[in-house]
Amino acid sequence: MAHNRIMLLAGELSGDIHGARLIERFLVHDPDLEIFGVGGSAMEASGMELIRNIVDLAVVGFWEALSSVIPLYRLLNDLKHIMITRRPNLVILIDYSGFNLKVAKLAKSLGIPVAYYFCPQIWAWRRYRASRIASLVDYIVAVFPFEVPIYRKVGVDKILYFGHPVLDEIDHSRKARAGICDKTAVSGGKGLTITLMPGSRAMEVAKLLPVILEASSLIAARYPDTRFILRLAKSIERSGVESSISASGLNITICEGFGTEAIEMADLVIVASGSATLETAALGKPMVIVYKVNFLSWLMVKLFISLRNVGLANIISGKSLVPELIQWDATPENIFREAAIFIDNPDKRADISRKLRTAVDRISSHGVIDRVACALLQCSRNGIDRSADPVSLPLTNDSEERDMQ
Repeated sequence: MAHNRIMLLAGELSGDIHGARLIERFLVHDPDLEIFGVGGSAMEASGMELIRNIVDLAVVGFWEALSSVIPLYRLLNDLKHIMITRRPNLVILIDYSGFNLKVAKLAKSLGIPVAYYFCPQIWAWRRYRASRIASLVDYIVAVFPFEVPIYRKVGVDKILYFGHPVLDEIDHSRKARAGICDKTAVSGGKGLTITLMPGSRAMEVAKLLPVILEASSLIAARYPDTRFILRLAKSIERSGVESSISASGLNITICEGFGTEAIEMADLVIVASGSATLETAALGKPMVIVYKVNFLSWLMVKLFISLRNVGLANIISGKSLVPELIQWDATPENIFREAAIFIDNPDKRADISRKLRTAVDRISSHGVIDRVACALLQCSRNGIDRSADPVSLPLTNDSEERDMQ
């Protein structure tokens, strides 16, 4: 049998984590597999030959992305040479659509099959891109059920859907103790524990942290027994965050990394919109979702966004279970007001917790990553067995799909 080679590409911290878990399962099933690509330190630690670490280039928003254009185009030229000389059996793209779709076009021109894991969220905005993605990608690995009919409508027949891997990722985090947190600092006492999660990108933390800290000061003034935890992503410099906390006068325990402890110890979470809201929902924690980008980026989003909600926790439930404070609504006073509603209502917290877990159970199960890895290994070995339907969780019905429009 010819030596099997897979090339992976991820450009953000969340993609680096998704890729790392996938690589681990690849190597369990095929220890001789040659894996190389671009991503971050997590993918490298899991066994991938890291050609370039581009996680540090990850940005959010149209305007912010301009500063990364030149280095990414240089990387694209390097990747073309690598694909020509090393000829991977399969290129796997993870999220990061602005760059990865260019890689897909390049791979397609070289006759190399392409799989997309964590596809662009066309169900949320710019749905017109579905046809372009379908023309460039051989295999779609959907992580939400409502993605499947969208891609089928534009002619993609090789769609894999096993569910979202959030429960697997939580299991891994618990086993690996992926977070560093002093539990004793937040144990005991009569007050609630609130975990602050301002994001994993430097730009979003710069916009959200001051607002979240000011809201926390309002909470502490009203509820002086409240304990605060801040989950600090590995991509964020600790010293700057510590300086901001010190200036706020708040007593906040910092938990480093992506461990679940910071969320599991919380009674309430104030979280940046993104994949962290899904993790928080899976752990059954009530939350206030916040987000800000710069003005030009926000105008572009408003032109294309097609959903009532932006938080994944609300999107998967099909209703506004938890409050979203986006852009101008993301003020300290508004965050405080929404947090106070949860703090004052334990029955509401319990009810929301149950509903969030139920919503996640509809789109995730244990063992998703292993099933994805096995299917993609099969794709890399010249095709996929279509005799068995890869869909292991129920798809949305037509009415649910219309709700996504």
